[in-house]
Amino acid sequence: MCLAATLAEEPPGRVVKACVAITGPDSHVATPQYHRIASNESWTRIWQEHMGQSWQQRKERIQQRRADADDLREPLALPTIDFDNYMVIGIFQGEGRNCTGLTAVSISEDDRRIVFRYTKESYQTFGPAGSGGGGDKVTAYGLFVLPRSAKPVVVEENAQNILGEPPVWKERITFPEVAPLAGRNGGPAKKPGGVSGDTTRNRRSRQECPGPPNVDRKKGG
Repeated sequence: MCLAATLAEEPPGRVVKACVAITGPDSHVATPQYHRIASNESWTRIWQEHMGQSWQQRKERIQQRRADADDLREPLALPTIDFDNYMVIGIFQGEGRNCTGLTAVSISEDDRRIVFRYTKESYQTFGPAGSGGGGDKVTAYGLFVLPRSAKPVVVEENAQNILGEPPVWKERITFPEVAPLAGRNGGPAKKPGGVSGDTTRNRRSRQECPGPPNVDRKKGG
């Protein structure tokens, strides 16, 4: 895998926007992981790992909430994604410090590939030097819903650590091309392209996207 860093320059191609972004500092995934998710099976497994709770635990929690009027915790629900038309790029940073989440800086698509660039939303804290003192422990993550594509996806992170300096893009992973999904009116055989990677406090942002994404939350019950 090539992990070469490049100075700031926008890749050629048309601009793509994430339809939905779910990000925060408190995933239960404690190791760095990158995923291109294109099937319900992969999405369910990765979401459960991220939330740190099985469906049986969720069922018990819902039952407890019904029995205890003082239990105001929300059941942890799996967002519904229309994987016929959309896919999810999942990024888990693992254990780190002083980060509130991830931001998609740019997403570009040309005839050959999609380039997805992101950066960490970091902040500074004061404390004793050494032993990681003074920093807030986090497990930052980002889940980004994009229009579905069979093209390779290159994921690059801004590796620039100096405030005020231009971004330095470092390739983290390249997802290979996948078989296209069969169209509703025929086409090649359908083949799921899911590739495999809690929060009580998710930051969500919605942006423009071609066509209304079918993304919602199933109600617990």
